Amino acid sequence: MQRLDRAPAPSVAPVPQQVVAVEDASQFEDEAALKPHHLLFLSCTVYDHQVSLVRWSVEGRPYQAYVNADFNDVAGGIGSFEDAEGCCSLFMAVGNETAESLSLHNADLQAAGYPLIELPAPASFPAGYSSYMLSGSADPAHVEADCKGLEALLAHFDANKAALQQARQQRETERLQREQYLRDHPPQPQNTVIQFWPVKSQRYPVAQEVQP
Repeated sequence: MQRLDRAPAPSVAPVPQQVVAVEDASQFEDEAALKPHHLLFLSCTVYDHQVSLVRWSVEGRPYQAYVNADFNDVAGGIGSFEDAEGCCSLFMAVGNETAESLSLHNADLQAAGYPLIELPAPASFPAGYSSYMLSGSADPAHVEADCKGLEALLAHFDANKAALQQARQQRETERLQREQYLRDHPPQPQNTVIQFWPVKSQRYPVAQEVQP
């Protein structure tokens, strides 16, 4: 397992709010339009809400990495983000597993002759910020460029972690409220009207009357 430490993003001191002249607004819009835009497709499995196994592919080169973050905080909370190098749209699927389900999964993998999933201990990651460890082989000529999307996502996650966790909690609260409402007010079955018309064919040129 290859460990690639990502340095934490430097903190930025807040600056007083400034009024931008109207004639300068188009300049900032043009600069934003010139930034490169990237698509980041991730498939994630979160284990016990501690470590996430992230999978992605770049031009046919598959990657997977372990991240010391719960990507449930990312799912549904980040649709797109921007950094100094460009803009990125995020598309991500997230599933959750436990230590018990991982043991059963590894038993199936072992029986089929596939490599086991071995989660790194949380203590093996740097403390204080999100980082990742690549699992499996990677092409040294491309790995740095192919991991930039994940690194940008982790930097954005760390910078907005509290807000993302709050948004996730709000989504969970709303989900539970909807489920409780449906339990208290179950939808009533509605009558359904089905209409059909007989189709004439060469064998039965005249519609046959169906006797009750």
